[in-house]
Amino acid sequence: MGFIGEDVWYAHDWEVTKEEYKVLAATGTGVSHCPAPAVLGGFPILNIKEMQEAGILVSLRCDGSATNDSSNLLDALRMAYLMPANHTKERGGCASAYDMLKVATINGAKTLGRSDLGSLEAGKAADLFMIDTETLELAGALHDPKNLLARVGLTGPVWMTMINGNIVYKDGILNGVDERKLALEGEAVCTRVIREPHSAYRDFI
Repeated sequence: MGFIGEDVWYAHDWEVTKEEYKVLAATGTGVSHCPAPAVLGGFPILNIKEMQEAGILVSLRCDGSATNDSSNLLDALRMAYLMPANHTKERGGCASAYDMLKVATINGAKTLGRSDLGSLEAGKAADLFMIDTETLELAGALHDPKNLLARVGLTGPVWMTMINGNIVYKDGILNGVDERKLALEGEAVCTRVIREPHSAYRDFI
């Protein structure tokens, strides 16, 4: 079909064979790994280390809302690191926690063709988040910051989020958004569409 190349990426890629690894690598076609639906659906666990060694650009993402459960990329990072570890002996090891952090950041930017994102460098967009390291649960882990997120697993709210240099979230507050109002509106939609399907059907007809 010709759907392949540097401007193309595939989600999941559970079905890809090792022979096809060569094709993906040679054409610069990306693979975007979604760990949550793999676990929920009982699908094969990607050997990310093997794919990277073959030259494939692998990135990380959450799947659609039906199978990611939380839209939490930090949770996906933790899952993507832990999932292959169970197969370490049989499959030649797994990617390191730091490798997985790069899969989630710079590789994601490369997959989208965005050279202005993905790493903290002069001239790139100031898109970043920060965590509070002065917490009891991180005591003893701060000597190894590059491996902390994937290995220790910080999957709750971050301390601060910045987009293009603007602080949009800090200390539990999302700037410019009435979170409570938005949550109530979302729950109302969920009730109408899922919890009360018969009434939703009546509204439709």
